[in-house]
Amino acid sequence: MHGNFRTCECSGSVNFPTVLFIDVHLSRIAVTYDPDTAHPSLVVSEDGKQVSFCERNRNVPNQPSRFSDALNVLAKEGFSSGKFYYEVQVKGKTQWDLGVSYESINREGRLKLTPRNGFWTMWLRNGQFTANAGPAVRVPVRNKPEKIGVFVDYDKGLVSFYNVEARARIYTFDQCKFTKKIVPFFCPCASDGGITFMRLCDMCVGSLVILTALQVRRV
Repeated sequence: MHGNFRTCECSGSVNFPTVLFIDVHLSRIAVTYDPDTAHPSLVVSEDGKQVSFCERNRNVPNQPSRFSDALNVLAKEGFSSGKFYYEVQVKGKTQWDLGVSYESINREGRLKLTPRNGFWTMWLRNGQFTANAGPAVRVPVRNKPEKIGVFVDYDKGLVSFYNVEARARIYTFDQCKFTKKIVPFFCPCASDGGITFMRLCDMCVGSLVILTALQVRRV
């Protein structure tokens, strides 16, 4: 995405309590990649937890659900209400896109990742973190994340991104007016010297701490 940038002035830090408590209303369904949506150059593992870029297009069915040009893949699981949270391993990657989108987004041609077009995403390019807010927002990140957590409150219109190891909020889309089913959205990007795969993570202690802060601070 090209165009004017503005800089995020928020610190993105969150205070975390020492006692862990999981919001019982938060959906913790195990998120998996949907191979039927994956671009032909992306390979989804059998367990649905890892997606990798390959140099050549695979021989896969040409179907409306599949991204034809952009190196994207959606999750199988979607949501039309409530809250959910997922984490992605990005250690060693030099570029990636992730967040959420409407399930009904266009899968053909070049995509402009903006909320107006049904995308609430961040990406990493050339060491720079950007929230694709339309216009794009350059987000200063002190410690490069190895794992990104994404929290969504559908009913309150919030999408927040977290550096799990640093236990810090990176950026929040607020006042999102969701009107349709949303799904986790990913792009592992092509090879540029970094790791070419993205792996979805199981819940861990870091996850529980993030969820505690979400419950207490209502992020």
